[in-house]
Amino acid sequence: MNVQIRDPALFRHLSHLDVRAYLAGQQWTEAGRIGNKATVHTQQDAAHRTWEILLPSREDVADYPERMAEALHTLAQVEGRSELLIYRDLLAAGADVLRVAAPHAATDGTIAIQEGVLLHQEAENLLLAAACAAVQPRPSYHAGKVTEAVQYLETVRLGPSETGSYVITLLSPVAPVLRRHAQQSLLEDEPFPRQVTHRLVEALDALEQAANAAAASDDFAAFETRVSQGISANLCEAVARLAQQCHGIRLELSWARVRPAGRPNFRRFFSRETGRLLGEAAREFRRNEPRLDCALTAWVIRLDREPDQFDGRATLRLLIDNRPRHVSVKFEQSMFDTVIHAFRDRIPISLDGDLFPVGQRYELGNPRNLALVQGMDEPDRDDPLATVAATES
Repeated sequence: MNVQIRDPALFRHLSHLDVRAYLAGQQWTEAGRIGNKATVHTQQDAAHRTWEILLPSREDVADYPERMAEALHTLAQVEGRSELLIYRDLLAAGADVLRVAAPHAATDGTIAIQEGVLLHQEAENLLLAAACAAVQPRPSYHAGKVTEAVQYLETVRLGPSETGSYVITLLSPVAPVLRRHAQQSLLEDEPFPRQVTHRLVEALDALEQAANAAAASDDFAAFETRVSQGISANLCEAVARLAQQCHGIRLELSWARVRPAGRPNFRRFFSRETGRLLGEAAREFRRNEPRLDCALTAWVIRLDREPDQFDGRATLRLLIDNRPRHVSVKFEQSMFDTVIHAFRDRIPISLDGDLFPVGQRYELGNPRNLALVQGMDEPDRDDPLATVAATES
């Protein structure tokens, strides 16, 4: 069906920079300039006919919508495609486009509402995991606390759905590249949005390799050794949920025409079985992650030295995941008197801190906001449910 666009307002949404990049990618030649108002682009087809497009160079020219409409109409004739499809390509020319496809949609291209909601949520989590890894590769993230990643996600737009299974698109805008003497970029480093999509491609490629290696060896090290490439608990969780709930998931990324990436478009498929493996990898990552900003109530059950020689090292007793744990900690000197008082008089303490797993035990780092908790009896050491717990704020 050859759909044509009639609404002039839609053409104001087209960026002349994006259209220029699209024309260059389609082998159109810039044949001339009309001051700083427009450029002339030409192309010769297989029948040796010469086509011409007059492209505005500024949004404030009076006939901007009309010239964009003419450009779109000409492109539709040259390419033999509908104006609607080309319009969508032009809108995406200034963005890296992530496509998330559920191959097992119904024959009419629909999907269950629960799967559709999950598809959008986990696609967002996928980009957020890549953005966190672009800031600093780590085994896991409290993603909402990585400010640059959260700010990046606010720039991403949800694009129109596409035909073929059930496909959602996420548009990650990137700045047009500026070149010196048509050779060298004026920017030594890629802008952060492009760093994110580069990292996403690298991480998904590493994830496929890790899944294949782990399937053959049952070794979690296949994932751990690829953290520097962007693999994290967050990435594993997002892909696992997509693959399992959607009966397999296809992920594609195409690069913005305004900023060549120097690499081909990316495409990977993760099966439902692979999703199960990635879910287990995510659990392994989470099992070893630190718990930051925990609000704790605990008992001081041991001082490493006698009170008159106390150096700040002590052992606390508290609940972690409904299990009683002994946790090592080193207090600052300003807290010594309170800790000794709590130990001698069997008074519980409240404090904030960061719990770090070390093998089968935990250590508490950065203890702060220490206070005595009056009016609480010491729990029975044989009754774990009577032990007060640690919670993450």
